[in-house]
Amino acid sequence: QGYNATAFAYGQTGSGKSYTMGTATCADDADQGIIPRVIHDLFARIERAQHNCQFEVFVSYIEIYNETLKDLLHPATSPKQISIREDDSGGIVVCGAQTQRAHTIAELWSLVQHGTTYRATAATMMNTASSRSHSILTLHLQQQEGDPYNGEYRR
Repeated sequence: QGYNATAFAYGQTGSGKSYTMGTATCADDADQGIIPRVIHDLFARIERAQHNCQFEVFVSYIEIYNETLKDLLHPATSPKQISIREDDSGGIVVCGAQTQRAHTIAELWSLVQHGTTYRATAATMMNTASSRSHSILTLHLQQQEGDPYNGEYRR
């Protein structure tokens, strides 16, 4: 249950995909990309709704390079443990990639930056640090409604 959204960047080497998505900039930049903006908006909405709900934010970050999957948050995980499959309802799921809970904007952005450092890059004639792979950053927001005064919540 819930909502799903996808932001997809496609284009020629050096066209600004990493910059647009925001993994090539700082989270505080005035020119920040989509990912930092989503993270800031997500936590602002959590802050406004905390009076009657509890929230947990989880993140996973994988790379697809030469048809091999890599867990960017846990790079020691064997690629053989990670797969992309179709579930019983026809949805696409990533199996084997570990998720990590993020309590704050800073913690979530730190995880994104950490994972980004493990992406495959190489110099091309158009870009000295070109990403040579595709990446999938997944944010999972879990909400429980209830009464914070008596500690009763339901998902």
